[in-house]
Amino acid sequence: MVLVDFTNPQMPQYLGCYDTVGSGAIVTSVTGCDSFAYISWPRPRLISIDISDPRHPVRAGGCENMFNPPEDMVLRDSFVYCAEANRFQVVNVARPRDPRLVGSCVVEEDAEGLCLVDSIAYVANYPFAIINVRQPSNPFIISRIWRGAWNGTVRDSFLFLSSGGVLVYSVADLRQPHLIDSLSVGPNTYWVEAVGSLLYTGNRDGVRVIDASDVHDMRVLGFCSAPYVVKRLAYVSPYLYAVCWDAGVCIFESTPIGVSELQSPQTAKGKLMVIPNPTRGRVRLAPRSNNWGLSQVIVRDALGREVAQIKCQRDSGECLKLNLNDLKRGLYFVEFVSEKQRAAVIVKIIKQ
Repeated sequence: MVLVDFTNPQMPQYLGCYDTVGSGAIVTSVTGCDSFAYISWPRPRLISIDISDPRHPVRAGGCENMFNPPEDMVLRDSFVYCAEANRFQVVNVARPRDPRLVGSCVVEEDAEGLCLVDSIAYVANYPFAIINVRQPSNPFIISRIWRGAWNGTVRDSFLFLSSGGVLVYSVADLRQPHLIDSLSVGPNTYWVEAVGSLLYTGNRDGVRVIDASDVHDMRVLGFCSAPYVVKRLAYVSPYLYAVCWDAGVCIFESTPIGVSELQSPQTAKGKLMVIPNPTRGRVRLAPRSNNWGLSQVIVRDALGREVAQIKCQRDSGECLKLNLNDLKRGLYFVEFVSEKQRAAVIVKIIKQ
């Protein structure tokens, strides 16, 4: 475990390390605050390190009864939340020299990344697990996503997974997460980090910046190469820290990017603008022109099956009003057929 001073990100300074040579330990994760750090270890599975003197860190204690060494950890208050193979575990570190396992639940197969939002942990096992940690002594799985991923990050009601590319799931209902869109972003995506309306991805060939202000129209805005595979990312404004396999840490300075957001419904590139999307039932749509002349509206599910034919009403302006209250939650393709054109216009709508 290496301690580095990033007070000046342009000139990071090596301070000290806790030497694992000869112990057989491969430190796969670390977290910490103030005078103590916590790292994965062969036996015991987690140890605490006194870093009050960062140039001479020393072992302070360990947690003996954990199942496997953590692959990722998050420290919040006096608890360390641990993602590990076959288990999700919670360790009380109120007394750093005597950490105690207080809660555990069974997950499946190998673990990778861990994201903690409020009282919910998003754990990248296979399958991906969404876990309630409101009571640290009794964590339990709310739902699973049957897909492998390196990590997940949450923004609003969306969960972004690094799984080959970037997958977007709606977690408005934590009991029923469902896939709503995806984006391919080049060679293997190992990590994704959400920062406002942007996503940063760590890939085999470097770091990408993605505009995710509209999860149905994500696009890559920029790219920067890295000396080796980018394993993990952490953003501390205005810097992005990228951990690279066998190449240490790269520090990128983010450049502000303005993302234009439409303030009123209007068409773009001949398509229909849907507001709001996702929706809980009622939406407004801006057609190509006032005399677009709708003949029918057909709603299909994600498998292409017709589930409804719905009548549209025009409001006092140019917009059409559509009522989806009778549909279940999920992804739908709404097909608008014009009397004046043989080709239909199809839009994706998420019903929450």
